[in-house]
Amino acid sequence: MKEKILELLKQSNEYHSGEELSQRFGVTRAAVWKSIKQLEALGYVIESKTRKGYRLVGTPDILFESELTDLLHSKFLSYSIHHLTNTSSTNDFAKQLAEQNQPEGHVVISEYQTKGRGKKHSQWEAAPGKGIYLSVVLRPEIGVMQLPKLTICVQTAVCLALEQVTQEKIQCQWPYSLYCHGKKLCGILLESFGSIEQLDYTIAGIGIQVNADEDELPDGMTSLLLVTQREQDRKQLAAAVLNHLDIIYHQFCQGQFGSVFQQYWHHYSFQSMPEGDWEYAGIAEDYTLQAVEQNTGKTICL
Repeated sequence: MKEKILELLKQSNEYHSGEELSQRFGVTRAAVWKSIKQLEALGYVIESKTRKGYRLVGTPDILFESELTDLLHSKFLSYSIHHLTNTSSTNDFAKQLAEQNQPEGHVVISEYQTKGRGKKHSQWEAAPGKGIYLSVVLRPEIGVMQLPKLTICVQTAVCLALEQVTQEKIQCQWPYSLYCHGKKLCGILLESFGSIEQLDYTIAGIGIQVNADEDELPDGMTSLLLVTQREQDRKQLAAAVLNHLDIIYHQFCQGQFGSVFQQYWHHYSFQSMPEGDWEYAGIAEDYTLQAVEQNTGKTICL
């Protein structure tokens, strides 16, 4: 009931009386009042005036599905969002959904996770309600050897989303990180399950430091708040990530990885590389990226 009332209140800035709402939805006015209180408990600011009714005047900084749906414009992935207040790991929760044969496009997004993982099973530290911690179930028809390309696609999608929302220069670093102003801003972790020839599914986990203050961040990390000097809208950012992922993932599934990689290489961080004119040379057997210096022919692993 509260979802239907919220949807109506969002449609206009007008007041809606308790009687109007009870008649529209076929419930008692007491039930309407109870739904309004439930919405207020979730953080929605609802103005109530005698003889006028209820009017929505503020929404919470919480990544509810109802807050994201209108911002999503996906055409390839049919997103279904599961919002959690906290969880041990969004990747683990998404894996449970995948094991239940849920289709790709299922998204798990949490306000906080207690056991988020980074590269080499390191712990991903993030302040509650200050970041974006989400995982997406994907079911590409690929084998294990194509995973590095899928990782690049996810990195590229998040990179483009961050640049769109913040207007800041974001850089990719193989295999799992995004940087801004020389500090890590985002971590990506793909976990795949299935056979070598054909994966059953892949969980794409994404963690972004959004509105964390300096004392809430691990050493060497930054947040969009610190980079832009202004608080960011997490709902707009989460939606931008999912919208860009929809586009990039579609290109990948259509065999258009080359165009995706051009964008990735354009955003690649060369700060830790020797000086020179470096070009992409391929992916090694240990899944490291290789680059070749155009003048000398020297090849290095990134």
